[in-house]
Formats: sequence, structure tokens, C-alpha cells
Amino acid sequence: MRRFLPLLLVWVLGTGAVLASLARSPWWWTVAVPLLAAACLGGRDLLQRRRPVLRNHPLVGRLRYRPERAAVRRGPAGAREPSGDGVGVRAVPVRVAHGPDDEYLVSSLRPVEASEEPPSVRVGGPGCTRPYDMALLNVSAMSFGALSARAVLALSRGAELGRFAQDTGEGGLSEHHLRGGGDLVWEIGTGYFGCRDADGGFDAREFADKAALPEVRCVSLKLSQGASPGTGGVLPGVKVSAEIARERKVPAGETVVSPAAHREFATPRELVLFVARLRELAGGKPTGFKLCVGSRQEFLAVCRAMVAEGVAPDFVVVDGSEGGTGAAPAGLAGHLGMRLTEGLITVHNALTGVGLRGGVRIGASGGVATGADIVRRLAQGADYTNAARSMMRALG
Repeated sequence: MRRFLPLLLVWVLGTGAVLASLARSPWWWTVAVPLLAAACLGGRDLLQRRRPVLRNHPLVGRLRYRPERAAVRRGPAGAREPSGDGVGVRAVPVRVAHGPDDEYLVSSLRPVEASEEPPSVRVGGPGCTRPYDMALLNVSAMSFGALSARAVLALSRGAELGRFAQDTGEGGLSEHHLRGGGDLVWEIGTGYFGCRDADGGFDAREFADKAALPEVRCVSLKLSQGASPGTGGVLPGVKVSAEIARERKVPAGETVVSPAAHREFATPRELVLFVARLRELAGGKPTGFKLCVGSRQEFLAVCRAMVAEGVAPDFVVVDGSEGGTGAAPAGLAGHLGMRLTEGLITVHNALTGVGLRGGVRIGASGGVATGADIVRRLAQGADYTNAARSMMRALG
């Protein structure tokens, strides 16, 4: 397989250098020894069981272990970051300033003591009857199908142990999400997987039945995502097993292309009314939508529709164009929509401007891995954050 080619190449070159040193010149040992050492290191990577990345990508997988990834790995292992002054963890003022080269968090000479209780934010506006206390860091949207059953189950169990939420992704609400026992944010995409009728439209009855499950704490309507706004996701046919086909109500073995837009609404007013309908069908659970902001005018039009209809979502999750996915056309990834910083500020200011910010929580999704990332996003207008890549790195 291709991922083992670097190790195979090192073995072949090392063996050739040894033969050359025996047959031609002892100077070849200066080449052979480093190559054989690298080959032995790659063999160790291949046989060890602690780090799946190294086992699947011997030698080259070591290039991935940088400081940020090391911090992510230490978290699941139960290690704690030491504080610089040795007197314990302290709260950082939520403000970002800009220096000549980069932005930085503003420190204080009198920081306040952090609470021992993990912080959370209550999600649920005036139209919500069953609010939910959201952790400041949660599992971002990753679908069953894009991830394996074991990975989905592991994330669900991690969410239960860590007391945070897991977004199901748009691939449907599978038994693997439910088995782990963690709190779930059920994401509904343009394909309506998990609540899809025979024609590919929205099935209200099936949605209501699944939304009533106790594990489902919130419902998120996906308008777009960071790496592929304006395009539908693609799940290759080779990954569409019988189980995935059953969950999504699509033919097994055939490539699944999600529509670019929703069929249930077309205007800003229809969007906010559909969100209200989902909240009613979900029994009053917090309901919102996710998007990667493109046009400021379009989002302002949605805000005006909220005011005109007297209906607002309980939350808005802002995805940044730097978000990653394997479901987007390669030529578009990272080139459509605003970066997360600009998108967050746009959404926060727009909701504030129409007087709705107090009842609508904002989630931030894109490149969150450390505590500093969380504080930075809170400073830019978010109430909580979601992470995908750091969670996958924690899994290996």
C-alpha cells in the first residue's frame, strides 16, 4: 500500500548500501548505517500499538507530531498542562489585541481564580422550553460514513466522559452515536439523512420520533460548512455499506451527493420559520443552524427575517473557510466563505445590531485545539466552540 512505500524504500536503499559496502567500498557504511537505523525505526512504528498514525504511516507519521498535536494527545491521556507560575490555573481576560505581527490575548496583573466546575453556557432562547448547558469545547460535525462506526462510538463515549456534546454530522443519527451515551447535537443537512422520505425530502414524523430520544439535546440545521459552502458533500460509493445505506436511505455501493441547497425553504423568512418548525417537532429542544458566512448582506437578510417573523434560532454555529473535510471538491476547499475570525465578528455584530444577540448563542468551529484557541474565539464573539481535527488526532 502507498502509505508503506517510504518504509519500503528505506529498507531497499539500506540493503543496497550494505551490499555496496561489502562489495565495493567501506565508505558505503556512512550511507548504510543511517538508512538501516531509519528502517529499524520504521519497523518499530509498524509494530507498536500506542499510536495509530505511526502504525498506519511508519516514519512519515512522525512529521505530524508537532507541539499542538502533542498537546491534543496529552489531553485524552489525562495529563495536565503545568501553569507557568506554579500557583495553579487562572482565568484569562477574554480580549484579543493586535500587535505588529500577530494577535495576542490580553493578560492581567490581577487574574481571577478559575472555578473548579467546568464552565458551560446555557443554550435556549425565548422559543425553547428545554434549554441545554453547552460545554465550551465540543465535538464538531463528523458523520457516520465519513468516520467508521468505532470512531463514532469512541467520540460518543468521550463526550459522555468529558461532559460535552457531539455533533452527529449530516450523515444521520446512527446507533453508534447513541450507544456511547454522550449528549448529541443532531445535524440535519440538505440530504435530510435520518429523516428523509422516499423522494429525498424532509420526513417530519421520522424527525420528531428521533428528536424525542433523550440523547438528542439539540438540533442543528446545516446550511453550509467551512470547507464546502455552496456545494453538497460527497460520500464515495466504496464507503456506502449496507448499514450506511440503511441509515441514509440511499442505494448501497453508490456515491452519495448531498444537494447544494435545501428543498424545504428558499428565502430568509422560510428559513427561520423552518427552524421554528424543527424546534416544535423536537419538543422545544434548542434548535439552530450552521453556516460558513459568505455574504454579509445575506446574513443581515436572515436577521431581518428573524425580526419580521418574531422567530429566532437558539444558536448559530459559525464555520470558518479553514475548516477541513474530505467531502468537498478539492479545488474549492479553503477558497469559499469567510475565515472564522471574520465570520464570527460578522454574526455577532449582526445579531447585536437587530437586538437578538442576548437570546441567540454563537458556536465557533474551525481550528480549535487548545485553551488559547477557545479564549480567542470567545473574545471574537462566540459563546462556545466545536472541534473536529483535534478530536480525530486524539483518536489517532
